[in-house]
Formats: sequence, structure tokens, C-alpha cells
Amino acid sequence: MNENYEMQFGSLNTTLRVREMSLLKPEDYERLLAADDYDEALNLLMNTPYREGVSQARESHDYQTMVMDELKETYHWIKREIPDDLLYRALTLKYVYHNVKVLFKERLNGALYPDALIDIGPFPIYALRQAVNEGQGDKFKDFFLSNLENMRNYFDDIDHYQQLDVFIDRAYVHHLKRLSEEMENPKVAKYFDQMIDETNILIFFRALRLGHSPRELAAILTDEGDLKAADFVTIGSKGEGQAARYFSENTNYRHLFADAVSENGQLSIRRLEQAIDHSQLKTLDQAKFEVFGPLPVIRFVQKKELEVDQLRLILAGKLNNIDTEVIRERMRG
Repeated sequence: MNENYEMQFGSLNTTLRVREMSLLKPEDYERLLAADDYDEALNLLMNTPYREGVSQARESHDYQTMVMDELKETYHWIKREIPDDLLYRALTLKYVYHNVKVLFKERLNGALYPDALIDIGPFPIYALRQAVNEGQGDKFKDFFLSNLENMRNYFDDIDHYQQLDVFIDRAYVHHLKRLSEEMENPKVAKYFDQMIDETNILIFFRALRLGHSPRELAAILTDEGDLKAADFVTIGSKGEGQAARYFSENTNYRHLFADAVSENGQLSIRRLEQAIDHSQLKTLDQAKFEVFGPLPVIRFVQKKELEVDQLRLILAGKLNNIDTEVIRERMRG
């Protein structure tokens, strides 16, 4: 392991420990859940980093802008402070591919969805749009442009709108693996390998739910994780129920499925996503007190992402008068 690389994170990790103190705590979520209505929940955010967006969120009922502005500020700060640009690219890669999904949907539907695009990551939206539509862009490496060219050919030749999400998720996993290998840091590689493996499992079950055949599964899934595409095809050949049972009984994965599979064997994709969030944060908990190295910044980003998702869910529930226990049940982590 490169000690100089590890040492470069010392100053950032010290600042992260201070910033982490401003993250919402379990008791904050309980107070938000107990709030009588949307306005009262917003009042509780006046002493948090979300304070600047409260007035606008109250007037317009647009809580999305408030929470996303805070998330964008967090990523912009990390971009300025992080000593490894490759790590920043890996952390924000999911937003690059989220935007790619939106831009392909624009291309397929002949419409624009500007509100669905998220300005987080190393590439401006206009450059991504050009790359998706024309296959060109001096801001991108050939690997990324080749990825987009494959997707453009796939979706232009055949009407596979329903497969858009899983196909682009596959490209994301492949790209993430490439970045983690370029960083040449075993701690980062181990964490991203876990992410890739668990993302592959999600892609697999989403594809099964869409009714993909074994042949289609082989084309959609990737060999980047511990489980290869051929393994998934074999596991999925007997259907979703048997596949869920396989993972529930597998020592390496049963912790993900313990609460995701009901007594009658029905899989909840939402609960599986919750279990994956918990699994990844548990892996990163070892980095809480690390002085050097990249894991603390990965941990902080994951916790901030979870916070934004939880807050978005609570505010949506309060705005729409959804029962508190229903909101609590849907919360991740």
C-alpha cells in the first residue's frame, strides 16, 4: 500500500470528523417523524445544514431542491478537498450514469427532462448530452464513449425501453470496476468490489422481475463481481423464488436476504436495497476513526447520501399526510 497516498487524506479526514457532527442523528429522525405536519418538520431543520432552504421549501412545497442543494454542496466541497480525482470520479459515477439514463430516455421519447438531471460529478450536463446524442466529447475517455456507443446502438436498433435501467446499471458497474483498479488501493478496491457484487445482485433480481430469459440475463449481467454472469444465469434458471432461496441460504449473502424475503418466500426489492445500504455502511464503520487513507471520505459520502434519502422520504410523507409508521417502514438503513 502506498503510504504517501494514505497520508494525503490526513487533513481531509480531520475535517470530515467535524462535518460528521452535523449529520442528522437517530433522535433527529424520530423528532421529524413525530412532527404533526410538513411545516413542523421543516421547523425542526432550522438548526441543521438544511436551514437555508427551509423558507423556499415552505413556500413552494419543493423540499427536493432543499435536500439536493445540500447534497450538491457536500460533493462540491469534497471535489475541492479530495486528494485523489479518481476516487471523486468513482464516488460520483452513479450520478453520471443516472444522467445517462435520463438523457437516453430523452432520446427515446423525443422530450426533455431537465428536472430529472442531477448536477453532481466531473462532467457538465451539456457535455454528457453531446456524448449521448453524438458519441463525441473531449472531456471523456475512449472507454466511456465506447460504452455510450454500445448503448446507443442497442437502444436505436431495438425497442428496449423497459431494459434501459438494467442495461445502463451494467455499464455503471463495469466502469466502476475499471476506476477502482486504476486507483490501485486495496482498501478502496475491496469496498468497491462489495458494491459491485451487491449491485449485480440488485440488477439480477430487477431483471428477473422484468421477465428476462437466461440468454438475456447473460447479456445484461457482468463478470466484474465474485459471482459471474454464468453463475447468475444458473441461479435464475428456476425463477425468482428459487433464486431468493439460494441467496438466503448462502453464507456470503444471507445477511442481505434475512429481512428481504417473507415467510412465503416473496422477495421485497425495497428491503433488499435497505439491507445493502446497511451492509455497506457496516463495512465502512471500521473507517470511523482512521486518521489516514480514503475510507473515511467514502463513509461520509455514504452517510450523507442516506441522510438525504431519509429526509426526502420523511418530508414527502408529511407533505402527503402519510401515516408515520408507513414512512418509518420505507426508510432505508
